[in-house]
Amino acid sequence: MRRLSFRQESWKLLLVMICFALFGSGLSMMFDAEKRGLMVSGITVLSLVLGGYFHLQPVALRRRFLNRLGKRPADRREVLVLPLSQSPDVLPRNVELSGRLNDDLATLAEAKRQASLQGQRAQFWSWEQALRGIQHHLAGGGPLRRVILLASPESAVQLHLFVDQVIRRYDELKQVSFEAYYHYDGKLHVLDSPGYEHHRQNGVDFEDFDGLTKAFDRILACLESDGERHEQIQVDFTAGQKPASVVAAVVTICSDVANQYVSTNPRDRNADVWVYDVWGYDFWELRQPGS
Repeated sequence: MRRLSFRQESWKLLLVMICFALFGSGLSMMFDAEKRGLMVSGITVLSLVLGGYFHLQPVALRRRFLNRLGKRPADRREVLVLPLSQSPDVLPRNVELSGRLNDDLATLAEAKRQASLQGQRAQFWSWEQALRGIQHHLAGGGPLRRVILLASPESAVQLHLFVDQVIRRYDELKQVSFEAYYHYDGKLHVLDSPGYEHHRQNGVDFEDFDGLTKAFDRILACLESDGERHEQIQVDFTAGQKPASVVAAVVTICSDVANQYVSTNPRDRNADVWVYDVWGYDFWELRQPGS
């Protein structure tokens, strides 16, 4: 079933109200002046009532949407939009990477789990979540072929380190195109030049809500112009400050673009990747999409 936004639902109700008013006005012309006056007064009152309902309806819809929040395992998609946070350590301190992606992720998760069980502070490597989010879409012969990196000014200067020293050590990722969104020109750039140093102006402030919204809108517009369908795109909202996570999640609401969150629980052996759905529904058919 098609998902409808708050605006679409409200316009539908407004259209019904206008049609009703026009029908009532035409019907009133069949009566004498006295009855016509009463009918016009009744239509006016009814229009005011429907108008009030029209203005209050988005609030009610928001409550219903919040009550329809669902969590499920993430799908595997072809395009991943991935905000990349700054990492104090280019490589993890407590684990030596072997060059086998699945083995390295399992070792990192086990090291954190053992530290937690022993009552010690687990050491987190900032880019583990990014690798885990990418690996999810490759597992079992997954379809991933493009990763779009969105950097902050701080992590923008580390893009070449992330690609050259982390990504390029894994054979599984050689068939995936890694691209970066440059905030200063609003375009996607393929990261195919080893050693190329990026600049702060390539990143977007992860606490700038408007800037982040513009960045995600531009990324989706660029992907659409490349012929990518929304059903092929996943947006990760694990990394970065809270505003970045909020915007990354919001752009997927009432859209076929999906979100994903990588579990950071050190006790979670699988470190599952989750999707948080906000279901939309037709005003006249109150049922879950797909039912």
